Amino acid sequence: RIQAAGATQLDVNLLNSMMLEMKLLNVPSLQPAVTAMQNLDITQWLDQVKTCAASNPILSEFVCEALDNPALQPNVGTDEAVTNKHIKDAVHYSILLDGFTKAISADANGGSGILTDVFNAVTNNRPANWKSYFNAFEIAKTLTMEQVVLAYMPSTTWGVDDASKKCCQTDVSQVALRVNILEAVLEDIRLGFPENADAGRAMTVVPSKKISTSKAHKDLYETWNLAFVSHYAESPYFYAKLLAPAVTCALPEEYLFHRSMALFLHIYGVLYSRVARQAGTTPVYATTDWNNAALTQRWGEVNKATADPWLLSESLGVTFQEAGKGLRVDVVIDVGAGKILTGTVVGSLANGVSGLELQVTPDFGKTTPAALALNTDAPSCTDLGLAGLQFCAQKKLVAGAAAGRQLQSGGKTQVVTTVKTAMGSLQSPEMQVFELETPHPCLLRAWQSEADNFSVKQIVD
Repeated sequence: RIQAAGATQLDVNLLNSMMLEMKLLNVPSLQPAVTAMQNLDITQWLDQVKTCAASNPILSEFVCEALDNPALQPNVGTDEAVTNKHIKDAVHYSILLDGFTKAISADANGGSGILTDVFNAVTNNRPANWKSYFNAFEIAKTLTMEQVVLAYMPSTTWGVDDASKKCCQTDVSQVALRVNILEAVLEDIRLGFPENADAGRAMTVVPSKKISTSKAHKDLYETWNLAFVSHYAESPYFYAKLLAPAVTCALPEEYLFHRSMALFLHIYGVLYSRVARQAGTTPVYATTDWNNAALTQRWGEVNKATADPWLLSESLGVTFQEAGKGLRVDVVIDVGAGKILTGTVVGSLANGVSGLELQVTPDFGKTTPAALALNTDAPSCTDLGLAGLQFCAQKKLVAGAAAGRQLQSGGKTQVVTTVKTAMGSLQSPEMQVFELETPHPCLLRAWQSEADNFSVKQIVD
């Protein structure tokens, strides 16, 4: 689609116009970065974007699903020339954000050099009534990001991989990140996208004080943020800051630094575009409306499906062995006298020494997994350490299956076990646990297959 839009050819005049409107074209310390962008090999640059974005399995899952479902694609309109212009402009805008973010990151003078020059250039030239161009969320985001940048500016040195750029080394930065996420969570809730809000909230309520710098956290943050900005009418320009190689290709421990720098730049790209439109001059980028609520909604659902087990894993130290093998049970117990106890049990199916097991860990009482055998007809139970409550699992296999059945690969949905809680003679209703094997949407797309045909296709191939 980018090729069809003519965006594989660098348009230096377009790039210069964008930099000029953002008040950055003539900043002396940025001249090496400007020259590098004016001579960029755009094909190699696009390959970087593609490779790094594809390394995010959550993002890939949604994109592969959306490619085969027109209902989950942006509403780009029917005027192909206009659409192509926006695609080309968004690519060049991303090049701008990428080039300046890399320049800030590589500056031997740290925050006291290029970052300070950029901050002064964009803030000194903004109109006095700049807040009138933003809604309440955008004003809060701008003020938050200004404080983030101001906190970095006193630094006099950071190398290419300096520790000062690694995420959240101080109490202030840890709190600031959570505030930054919660601002977007509240906006998602206001706009009616609770699933994506839940995905964002998961990254703020994880018990560990220290912010995770794992690849899993980076992937979740990236796809959550992309889904969040998809509600904007001008979403291709909002994607631009997150899919710039400086951001999407960043090391996990430096991802949030690069994302913060690109976001700060983008905020002023938005502001100066709106100022120019109102004044009737050339904006950084033109207005459009690619918004599709169904796209945003489904993207949030995909994100939440990963965020929930990620939060449990981070909170309880439980590693789900394979996607689709995880189990979560929320327990609520009325113990009388107006008191209620609550807890969560997580588990995963595993092939134990004696056969199929359900390995469970509660977030209360015991902290080591208990292996509940599923190779006998009798229920297998473990004390949860919560008011005498037990958690039990019992074999429940499909008709004709062998008693020693192992985990399947490529089979249809099958009942594996039933689980229940018990306290003395009191028992909860049984809940069925299924083993659902569905391949990744990218694999289905490659096979041009439906999930229900997976087992047949696997045998054929």
